[in-house]
Amino acid sequence: MLFDLDGTLTDPFEGVVRCVQYALDRLGLAAPERSALRDWIGPPLQDSFRALLGDEALALEALTLYRERYAVKGLYENKVYPGIPGLLDDLQRADVRMMVATTKLNTAAESVLAHFNLARYVSALAGTTVDGRLHDKAAVIAELLPRFTVDERAHCVMVGDRRFDIDGARAHGIPCVAVRWGYGELAELQAAQPMHIVSDVEELRSALFIDVGRANRSQAHNPFKTMTLPTIDAFPERYHFRFCPRCATPLLRTPLFGMERQRCPACSWVHFPLPNLAATVIIEYQGGIVLVQRDIEPDRGIWHLPIGHAEYGEDPADAALREGEEETGLVLATPRFLSYVHSPSYSDPRLFYLVLGFARAIGGELVGSDEGRNTRVVPLAALEPLKWSGQQAALEAYRRFRSQESEVRSQ
Repeated sequence: MLFDLDGTLTDPFEGVVRCVQYALDRLGLAAPERSALRDWIGPPLQDSFRALLGDEALALEALTLYRERYAVKGLYENKVYPGIPGLLDDLQRADVRMMVATTKLNTAAESVLAHFNLARYVSALAGTTVDGRLHDKAAVIAELLPRFTVDERAHCVMVGDRRFDIDGARAHGIPCVAVRWGYGELAELQAAQPMHIVSDVEELRSALFIDVGRANRSQAHNPFKTMTLPTIDAFPERYHFRFCPRCATPLLRTPLFGMERQRCPACSWVHFPLPNLAATVIIEYQGGIVLVQRDIEPDRGIWHLPIGHAEYGEDPADAALREGEEETGLVLATPRFLSYVHSPSYSDPRLFYLVLGFARAIGGELVGSDEGRNTRVVPLAALEPLKWSGQQAALEAYRRFRSQESEVRSQ
Protein backbone atom coordinates (compact mmCIF):
# COMPACT_ATOMS: atom_id res chain seq x y z
CA MET A 1 0.00 0.00 0.00
CA LEU A 2 1.23 3.50 -0.85
CA PHE A 3 0.62 6.50 1.41
CA ASP A 4 1.10 10.17 0.70
CA LEU A 5 2.68 11.99 3.66
CA ASP A 6 1.68 15.67 3.89
CA GLY A 7 -2.07 16.03 4.34
CA THR A 8 -2.57 12.28 4.65
CA LEU A 9 -0.46 10.97 7.51
CA THR A 10 0.66 14.28 9.00
CA ASP A 11 -0.51 17.90 8.95
CA PRO A 12 2.48 20.08 7.93
CA PHE A 13 0.59 23.37 7.54
CA GLU A 14 2.30 25.43 10.25
CA GLY A 15 5.77 24.36 9.17
CA VAL A 16 5.05 25.01 5.49
CA VAL A 17 3.66 28.48 6.19
CA ARG A 18 6.58 29.56 8.34
CA CYS A 19 9.18 28.18 5.94
CA VAL A 20 7.58 29.90 2.92
CA GLN A 21 7.42 33.16 4.89
CA TYR A 22 11.07 32.75 5.90
CA ALA A 23 12.24 32.08 2.34
CA LEU A 24 10.37 35.01 0.81
CA ASP A 25 11.36 37.36 3.63
CA ARG A 26 15.03 36.50 3.01
CA LEU A 27 14.46 37.44 -0.63
CA GLY A 28 12.79 40.69 0.38
CA LEU A 29 9.40 39.56 -0.92
CA ALA A 30 5.96 39.44 0.65
CA ALA A 31 4.45 36.03 1.34
CA PRO A 32 0.89 35.11 0.30
CA GLU A 33 -1.86 35.01 2.92
CA ARG A 34 -1.82 31.94 5.16
CA SER A 35 -5.06 30.64 3.65
CA ALA A 36 -3.55 30.79 0.14
CA LEU A 37 -0.67 28.59 1.25
CA ARG A 38 -3.01 25.64 1.79
CA ASP A 39 -2.70 24.98 -1.94
CA TRP A 40 1.06 24.62 -1.56
CA ILE A 41 0.63 21.34 0.29
CA GLY A 42 0.56 18.56 -2.27
CA PRO A 43 2.23 19.77 -5.47
CA PRO A 44 6.04 20.03 -5.75
CA LEU A 45 7.26 23.13 -3.88
CA GLN A 46 9.45 24.20 -6.78
CA ASP A 47 6.34 24.42 -8.97
CA SER A 48 4.57 26.57 -6.37
CA PHE A 49 7.52 28.95 -6.02
CA ARG A 50 7.85 29.16 -9.81
CA ALA A 51 4.15 29.99 -10.20
CA LEU A 52 4.41 32.69 -7.53
CA LEU A 53 7.70 34.27 -8.59
CA GLY A 54 7.62 33.73 -12.35
CA ASP A 55 11.36 33.05 -12.49
CA GLU A 56 13.06 29.65 -12.41
CA ALA A 57 16.31 30.82 -10.82
CA LEU A 58 14.47 32.79 -8.14
CA ALA A 59 12.20 29.82 -7.47
CA LEU A 60 15.23 27.57 -6.90
CA GLU A 61 16.76 30.13 -4.55
CA ALA A 62 13.50 30.34 -2.59
CA LEU A 63 13.30 26.56 -2.42
CA THR A 64 16.84 26.37 -1.03
CA LEU A 65 15.97 28.90 1.68
CA TYR A 66 12.75 27.03 2.47
CA ARG A 67 14.68 23.80 2.96
CA GLU A 68 17.27 25.62 5.08
CA ARG A 69 14.67 26.45 7.73
CA TYR A 70 12.60 23.29 7.28
CA ALA A 71 15.53 21.02 8.13
CA VAL A 72 16.03 22.57 11.57
CA LYS A 73 12.57 23.87 12.53
CA GLY A 74 9.85 23.29 9.96
CA LEU A 75 9.67 19.52 10.12
CA TYR A 76 8.88 19.73 13.86
CA GLU A 77 6.05 22.22 13.23
CA ASN A 78 3.94 19.29 12.17
CA LYS A 79 1.50 16.83 13.74
CA VAL A 80 0.18 13.34 13.07
CA TYR A 81 -3.53 13.16 12.24
CA PRO A 82 -5.63 11.47 14.97
CA GLY A 83 -6.20 7.78 14.35
CA ILE A 84 -3.35 7.34 11.88
CA PRO A 85 -0.99 5.38 14.18
CA GLY A 86 -3.81 2.97 15.04
CA LEU A 87 -4.65 2.43 11.38
CA LEU A 88 -1.02 1.82 10.46
CA ASP A 89 -0.72 -0.57 13.38
CA ASP A 90 -3.74 -2.54 12.11
CA LEU A 91 -2.32 -2.69 8.62
CA GLN A 92 1.04 -3.84 9.90
CA ARG A 93 -0.58 -6.56 12.03
CA ALA A 94 -2.47 -7.66 8.92
CA ASP A 95 0.87 -8.08 7.10
CA VAL A 96 0.18 -5.27 4.65
CA ARG A 97 3.46 -3.78 3.44
CA MET A 98 3.36 0.02 3.45
CA MET A 99 5.45 2.56 1.57
CA VAL A 100 5.36 6.36 1.43
CA ALA A 101 5.31 8.27 -1.86
CA THR A 102 5.68 12.01 -1.31
CA THR A 103 6.71 15.13 -3.17
CA LYS A 104 8.47 16.28 -0.01
CA LEU A 105 12.26 16.12 -0.25
CA ASN A 106 13.34 12.55 0.44
CA THR A 107 15.58 13.37 3.40
CA ALA A 108 12.93 15.65 4.94
CA ALA A 109 10.28 12.95 4.67
CA GLU A 110 12.59 10.45 6.37
CA SER A 111 13.13 12.93 9.22
CA VAL A 112 9.37 13.49 9.67
CA LEU A 113 8.64 9.76 9.80
CA ALA A 114 11.45 9.19 12.29
CA HIS A 115 10.47 12.15 14.49
CA PHE A 116 6.84 11.03 14.80
CA ASN A 117 7.73 7.33 15.23
CA LEU A 118 6.04 6.38 11.95
CA ALA A 119 9.15 4.99 10.27
CA ARG A 120 8.57 1.62 11.96
CA TYR A 121 5.50 1.09 9.76
CA VAL A 122 7.16 2.00 6.46
CA SER A 123 9.22 -0.50 4.48
CA ALA A 124 10.31 2.04 1.83
CA LEU A 125 10.02 5.73 1.02
CA ALA A 126 10.44 7.78 -2.13
CA GLY A 127 10.40 11.56 -2.26
CA THR A 128 11.63 14.27 -4.56
CA THR A 129 15.36 14.72 -5.02
CA VAL A 130 17.56 17.82 -5.03
CA ASP A 131 18.82 17.01 -8.52
CA GLY A 132 15.26 16.97 -9.87
CA ARG A 133 15.40 13.33 -10.99
CA LEU A 134 12.25 12.60 -9.00
CA HIS A 135 10.02 15.61 -9.36
CA ASP A 136 6.33 14.67 -9.24
CA LYS A 137 4.05 12.04 -7.68
CA ALA A 138 4.04 9.74 -10.71
CA ALA A 139 7.85 9.68 -10.65
CA VAL A 140 8.17 8.88 -6.95
CA ILE A 141 5.55 6.11 -7.27
CA ALA A 142 7.53 4.66 -10.17
CA GLU A 143 10.59 4.61 -7.91
CA LEU A 144 8.74 2.38 -5.42
CA LEU A 145 6.98 -0.06 -7.73
CA PRO A 146 10.01 -2.35 -8.30
CA ARG A 147 10.05 -2.97 -4.54
CA PHE A 148 6.64 -4.67 -4.67
CA THR A 149 6.21 -8.34 -5.46
CA VAL A 150 4.02 -9.19 -8.46
CA ASP A 151 1.17 -10.07 -6.09
CA GLU A 152 1.56 -6.85 -4.09
CA ARG A 153 1.66 -4.81 -7.29
CA ALA A 154 -1.65 -6.32 -8.42
CA HIS A 155 -3.29 -5.37 -5.11
CA CYS A 156 -1.61 -1.97 -4.65
CA VAL A 157 -3.71 0.99 -3.48
CA MET A 158 -2.67 4.64 -3.06
CA VAL A 159 -4.01 6.81 -0.22
CA GLY A 160 -3.70 10.58 -0.60
CA ASP A 161 -5.41 13.93 -0.15
CA ARG A 162 -4.82 15.79 -3.44
CA ARG A 163 -5.51 15.26 -7.14
CA PHE A 164 -1.75 14.88 -7.61
CA ASP A 165 -1.94 11.63 -5.62
CA ILE A 166 -4.87 10.36 -7.65
CA ASP A 167 -3.34 11.31 -11.00
CA GLY A 168 0.09 9.99 -10.03
CA ALA A 169 -1.36 6.62 -9.04
CA ARG A 170 -3.54 6.48 -12.15
CA ALA A 171 -0.44 6.90 -14.31
CA HIS A 172 0.55 3.42 -13.10
CA GLY A 173 -2.93 1.87 -13.12
CA ILE A 174 -3.20 2.04 -9.33
CA PRO A 175 -6.55 2.92 -7.70
CA CYS A 176 -6.56 5.69 -5.11
CA VAL A 177 -8.56 6.32 -1.95
CA ALA A 178 -8.80 10.07 -1.38
CA VAL A 179 -9.01 11.45 2.17
CA ARG A 180 -10.83 14.67 3.05
CA TRP A 181 -8.95 15.64 6.20
CA GLY A 182 -6.03 16.96 4.16
CA TYR A 183 -5.75 19.84 1.70
CA GLY A 184 -7.75 18.79 -1.34
CA GLU A 185 -11.19 20.37 -1.64
CA LEU A 186 -14.08 18.00 -2.26
CA ALA A 187 -14.65 19.37 -5.77
CA GLU A 188 -10.98 18.76 -6.62
CA LEU A 189 -11.15 15.17 -5.41
CA GLN A 190 -14.43 14.44 -7.16
CA ALA A 191 -13.09 15.82 -10.44
CA ALA A 192 -10.05 13.54 -10.17
CA GLN A 193 -12.34 10.49 -9.79
CA PRO A 194 -10.62 8.35 -7.15
CA MET A 195 -11.94 4.91 -6.26
CA HIS A 196 -13.23 6.15 -2.88
CA ILE A 197 -13.45 9.46 -1.03
CA VAL A 198 -13.43 9.12 2.77
CA SER A 199 -14.03 11.73 5.46
CA ASP A 200 -12.22 10.24 8.44
CA VAL A 201 -9.85 7.47 9.44
CA GLU A 202 -12.67 5.08 10.34
CA GLU A 203 -14.13 5.46 6.85
CA LEU A 204 -10.67 4.81 5.43
CA ARG A 205 -10.40 1.73 7.60
CA SER A 206 -13.74 0.49 6.24
CA ALA A 207 -12.72 1.25 2.66
CA LEU A 208 -9.63 -0.87 3.15
CA PHE A 209 -11.68 -3.68 4.71
CA ILE A 210 -9.64 -3.79 7.90
CA ASP A 211 -11.69 -5.65 10.49
CA VAL A 212 -11.34 -3.73 13.75
CA GLY A 213 -14.30 -5.37 15.42
CA ARG A 214 -12.37 -8.42 16.55
CA ALA A 215 -11.14 -8.72 20.10
CA ASN A 216 -7.70 -9.80 18.94
CA ARG A 217 -6.57 -7.00 16.64
CA SER A 218 -3.56 -9.03 15.55
CA GLN A 219 -6.00 -11.24 13.63
CA ALA A 220 -7.39 -8.32 11.62
CA HIS A 221 -8.54 -9.45 8.19
CA ASN A 222 -6.04 -8.75 5.43
CA PRO A 223 -7.97 -8.09 2.20
CA PHE A 224 -4.77 -8.18 0.16
CA LYS A 225 -3.97 -11.84 0.83
CA THR A 226 -6.89 -14.27 1.04
CA MET A 227 -9.62 -13.95 -1.56
CA THR A 228 -12.61 -15.82 -0.08
CA LEU A 229 -15.54 -14.05 -1.72
CA PRO A 230 -16.95 -15.03 -5.13
CA THR A 231 -15.00 -14.46 -8.30
CA ILE A 232 -16.45 -12.55 -11.23
CA ASP A 233 -17.51 -15.84 -12.80
CA ALA A 234 -19.96 -16.37 -9.92
CA PHE A 235 -21.91 -13.26 -10.87
CA PRO A 236 -24.65 -13.12 -13.51
CA GLU A 237 -23.56 -12.32 -17.06
CA ARG A 238 -24.98 -8.81 -16.86
CA TYR A 239 -22.37 -8.00 -14.20
CA HIS A 240 -19.52 -8.84 -16.57
CA PHE A 241 -17.82 -5.96 -18.37
CA ARG A 242 -15.24 -6.19 -21.14
CA PHE A 243 -14.38 -2.51 -21.49
CA CYS A 244 -14.15 0.45 -19.13
CA PRO A 245 -17.34 2.56 -19.30
CA ARG A 246 -15.25 5.72 -18.80
CA CYS A 247 -12.46 5.33 -21.36
CA ALA A 248 -13.22 2.08 -23.27
CA THR A 249 -9.93 0.43 -22.24
CA PRO A 250 -10.12 -3.39 -21.92
CA LEU A 251 -10.56 -4.29 -18.25
CA LEU A 252 -8.28 -6.45 -16.14
CA ARG A 253 -9.40 -8.99 -13.57
CA THR A 254 -7.54 -8.57 -10.30
CA PRO A 255 -8.02 -9.35 -6.59
CA LEU A 256 -8.85 -6.09 -4.82
CA PHE A 257 -10.46 -5.30 -1.45
CA GLY A 258 -11.34 -8.86 -0.58
CA MET A 259 -12.51 -10.28 -3.90
CA GLU A 260 -11.82 -10.45 -7.61
CA ARG A 261 -12.85 -7.26 -9.40
CA GLN A 262 -12.60 -5.73 -12.85
CA ARG A 263 -10.28 -2.71 -12.99
CA CYS A 264 -9.25 -0.34 -15.76
CA PRO A 265 -5.45 -0.13 -16.15
CA ALA A 266 -5.74 3.28 -17.82
CA CYS A 267 -8.04 5.35 -15.57
CA SER A 268 -8.24 3.05 -12.50
CA TRP A 269 -12.04 2.68 -12.69
CA VAL A 270 -13.15 -0.31 -10.62
CA HIS A 271 -16.40 -2.22 -11.04
CA PHE A 272 -18.22 -2.79 -7.76
CA PRO A 273 -21.23 -5.10 -8.34
CA LEU A 274 -23.90 -3.47 -6.19
CA PRO A 275 -26.96 -5.25 -4.75
CA ASN A 276 -30.27 -4.99 -6.55
CA LEU A 277 -33.35 -3.69 -4.75
CA ALA A 278 -36.77 -5.12 -5.54
CA ALA A 279 -40.21 -5.13 -3.95
CA THR A 280 -42.96 -7.71 -3.78
CA VAL A 281 -46.50 -6.97 -2.67
CA ILE A 282 -49.26 -9.17 -1.27
CA ILE A 283 -52.52 -7.81 -2.68
CA GLU A 284 -55.71 -8.36 -0.67
CA TYR A 285 -58.63 -8.69 -3.10
CA GLN A 286 -62.10 -10.24 -2.80
CA GLY A 287 -61.22 -12.24 0.30
CA GLY A 288 -58.01 -13.69 -1.03
CA ILE A 289 -54.50 -13.02 -2.30
CA VAL A 290 -53.75 -12.13 -5.93
CA LEU A 291 -51.33 -14.39 -7.82
CA VAL A 292 -49.91 -13.84 -11.30
CA GLN A 293 -48.80 -16.62 -13.66
CA ARG A 294 -45.38 -15.85 -15.10
CA ASP A 295 -45.32 -15.68 -18.90
CA ILE A 296 -41.60 -15.09 -19.45
CA GLU A 297 -38.43 -17.09 -18.85
CA PRO A 298 -37.01 -18.21 -16.59
CA ASP A 299 -39.65 -20.01 -14.52
CA ARG A 300 -42.37 -19.52 -17.11
CA GLY A 301 -45.69 -20.84 -15.82
CA ILE A 302 -45.16 -20.51 -12.07
CA TRP A 303 -47.64 -18.60 -9.92
CA HIS A 304 -46.17 -15.75 -7.89
CA LEU A 305 -46.90 -12.49 -6.12
CA PRO A 306 -46.43 -9.24 -8.07
CA ILE A 307 -42.74 -8.36 -7.92
CA GLY A 308 -40.24 -6.09 -9.64
CA HIS A 309 -37.08 -4.04 -9.32
CA ALA A 310 -37.12 -0.55 -7.87
CA GLU A 311 -36.22 2.07 -10.45
CA TYR A 312 -33.63 4.82 -10.00
CA GLY A 313 -34.75 7.23 -7.27
CA GLU A 314 -37.86 5.20 -6.46
CA ASP A 315 -38.96 4.49 -2.90
CA PRO A 316 -39.51 0.75 -2.21
CA ALA A 317 -43.16 1.42 -1.30
CA ASP A 318 -43.66 3.22 -4.61
CA ALA A 319 -41.98 0.32 -6.41
CA ALA A 320 -44.33 -2.16 -4.74
CA LEU A 321 -47.34 0.00 -5.65
CA ARG A 322 -46.25 0.42 -9.26
CA GLU A 323 -45.44 -3.25 -9.81
CA GLY A 324 -48.65 -4.38 -8.14
CA GLU A 325 -50.82 -2.13 -10.29
CA GLU A 326 -48.91 -2.85 -13.52
CA GLU A 327 -49.14 -6.63 -13.12
CA THR A 328 -52.78 -6.84 -11.98
CA GLY A 329 -54.67 -3.82 -13.34
CA LEU A 330 -55.94 -3.08 -9.82
CA VAL A 331 -55.76 0.24 -8.00
CA LEU A 332 -54.00 -0.24 -4.67
CA ALA A 333 -53.90 1.57 -1.37
CA THR A 334 -50.44 2.58 -0.20
CA PRO A 335 -48.52 -0.64 0.59
CA ARG A 336 -47.56 -1.35 4.19
CA PHE A 337 -44.09 -2.59 5.02
CA LEU A 338 -43.70 -6.12 6.39
CA SER A 339 -39.99 -6.90 6.29
CA TYR A 340 -37.08 -7.39 3.92
CA VAL A 341 -34.88 -10.33 2.98
CA HIS A 342 -31.46 -10.80 1.42
CA SER A 343 -32.62 -13.33 -1.10
CA PRO A 344 -30.63 -15.04 -3.84
CA SER A 345 -32.59 -15.25 -7.08
CA TYR A 346 -32.13 -17.04 -10.36
CA SER A 347 -30.14 -14.09 -11.73
CA ASP A 348 -28.62 -12.35 -8.70
CA PRO A 349 -26.78 -14.68 -6.30
CA ARG A 350 -25.94 -12.75 -3.11
CA LEU A 351 -26.99 -9.52 -4.83
CA PHE A 352 -30.71 -9.25 -4.21
CA TYR A 353 -32.53 -7.35 -1.46
CA LEU A 354 -36.29 -7.79 -1.49
CA VAL A 355 -38.66 -5.45 0.37
CA LEU A 356 -41.86 -7.19 1.47
CA GLY A 357 -45.20 -5.42 1.77
CA PHE A 358 -48.96 -5.82 1.45
CA ALA A 359 -51.73 -3.61 0.10
CA ARG A 360 -55.50 -3.62 -0.26
CA ALA A 361 -57.09 -3.31 -3.70
CA ILE A 362 -59.40 -0.29 -3.75
CA GLY A 363 -60.41 -0.24 -7.41
CA GLY A 364 -59.61 -1.28 -10.94
CA GLU A 365 -60.21 -4.58 -12.73
CA LEU A 366 -58.10 -7.71 -12.26
CA VAL A 367 -56.30 -8.37 -15.54
CA GLY A 368 -52.91 -9.68 -16.60
CA SER A 369 -49.90 -7.99 -18.15
CA ASP A 370 -47.26 -8.73 -20.78
CA GLU A 371 -45.21 -10.60 -18.19
CA GLY A 372 -48.13 -12.56 -16.74
CA ARG A 373 -51.42 -12.71 -18.64
CA ASN A 374 -53.22 -15.02 -16.19
CA THR A 375 -54.23 -14.01 -12.68
CA ARG A 376 -56.20 -15.65 -9.90
CA VAL A 377 -57.31 -15.00 -6.34
CA VAL A 378 -56.53 -17.67 -3.73
CA PRO A 379 -57.66 -17.69 -0.08
CA LEU A 380 -54.69 -17.27 2.24
CA ALA A 381 -55.33 -20.61 3.93
CA ALA A 382 -55.31 -22.40 0.57
CA LEU A 383 -52.08 -20.91 -0.75
CA GLU A 384 -49.44 -23.49 -1.59
CA PRO A 385 -45.74 -22.71 -1.02
CA LEU A 386 -44.33 -20.33 -3.62
CA LYS A 387 -41.21 -21.28 -5.58
CA TRP A 388 -39.24 -18.11 -4.91
CA SER A 389 -37.89 -18.07 -1.35
CA GLY A 390 -38.22 -14.31 -1.00
CA GLN A 391 -41.92 -14.42 -1.84
CA GLN A 392 -42.47 -17.34 0.51
CA ALA A 393 -40.84 -15.21 3.22
CA ALA A 394 -43.32 -12.45 2.37
CA LEU A 395 -46.27 -14.82 2.88
CA GLU A 396 -44.88 -16.02 6.19
CA ALA A 397 -44.37 -12.44 7.37
CA TYR A 398 -47.90 -11.56 6.26
CA ARG A 399 -49.38 -14.55 8.14
CA ARG A 400 -47.51 -13.53 11.30
CA PHE A 401 -48.79 -9.98 10.95
CA ARG A 402 -52.41 -11.08 10.56
CA SER A 403 -52.09 -13.55 13.44
CA GLN A 404 -50.72 -10.88 15.78
CA GLU A 405 -53.44 -8.49 14.62
CA SER A 406 -56.12 -11.07 15.49
CA GLU A 407 -54.61 -11.62 18.93
CA VAL A 408 -54.72 -7.89 19.66
CA ARG A 409 -58.34 -7.63 18.55
CA SER A 410 -59.39 -10.57 20.74
CA GLN A 411 -57.96 -8.99 23.89
